[in-house]
Amino acid sequence: LLPLMAAVYECTPLKMKSRNTPHITKYDAARKNRGVQLHNDASDFTFNIMLSPSHAYVGGGTHFTASRVTYRLAQGEALLHPGRLLHKGIEITSGTRYIMVGFADIAAAAAGGR
Repeated sequence: LLPLMAAVYECTPLKMKSRNTPHITKYDAARKNRGVQLHNDASDFTFNIMLSPSHAYVGGGTHFTASRVTYRLAQGEALLHPGRLLHKGIEITSGTRYIMVGFADIAAAAAGGR
């Protein structure tokens, strides 16, 4: 995904953040982790890949306050966005939802060149 993200955002090569990335996030309606509160990420770019089929859960999605749009991905789809963009994970109301999340920085910035 890094070359695709670099092409989409027309930036220098990207470097994956080495800490806690990529990782799988589980949202479970039967537990407390049904969604994620409004936040931004400490990265230049973030990607989410939907691992669950749509029928495995109800609700969910990634909501961006700037555009007031919620993206609900199909299994296998990816969402790319600037990490500093304010967003939240909409709560699921039933089932279980798995996504893979990763963070990347512009390579020059990751090396301290920004």
